[in-house]
Amino acid sequence: MTRLDAVIIEDHKLIADAWASVLKHSELFKDIHIYGYANKEIILEVADIAPAIVLLDINLPGANGINVAEELLDISPLTKILMLSLHNEFSLVKKALRVGVKGYVTKNSPLSELNHAVKTILNGENYVCEEIEKAVLQHSLHGNGRLQNYLSKVTPREVEIINLISQGLNTKEMADKLSITPKTIEVHKHNIYNKLNVKNAPDLIRFLNANSVLFE
Repeated sequence: MTRLDAVIIEDHKLIADAWASVLKHSELFKDIHIYGYANKEIILEVADIAPAIVLLDINLPGANGINVAEELLDISPLTKILMLSLHNEFSLVKKALRVGVKGYVTKNSPLSELNHAVKTILNGENYVCEEIEKAVLQHSLHGNGRLQNYLSKVTPREVEIINLISQGLNTKEMADKLSITPKTIEVHKHNIYNKLNVKNAPDLIRFLNANSVLFE
């Protein structure tokens, strides 16, 4: 298997080293380049490397990570960017995804989830961490007491399955994606339908649309 180049742009050395350790242990990468900031020259240098993936901090000295991502993708469109942030604000996630970022993971997420996010993005899929999925659902349901009551009952795994249902995946596809059995998926779906007071998947989609519940 061809090993890839990766870039980390993060101004805190301990964090950058932890991320680099995750990438090294994945054995997918031959070179890992680390930068503590991102100016025009660094962006051009990263584009010349043409890495398969960039792990990018959203808050950099003198720079906005979302703007950096947009500039980098303009000159290196095949590079996949995973944004990392202390923040789980819905507006920041949407801005990042809109400029072409392929994933968004909070720094509260375990390193095992970072590893999963990297592999998911390299496989051509978008990824948002469990904390973000929960925040998105909270944002969507904010201000409606009845819906917030539903939200309080939904687990992070169920949010993940709601997301997959909204993407049109069937039970087997969801089971394969989450590495669990179809029977377990069916149990989760049954619990979701009961908690949200819907009858089936089409009814769930109508519920999501009617209440502007958005999954990016």
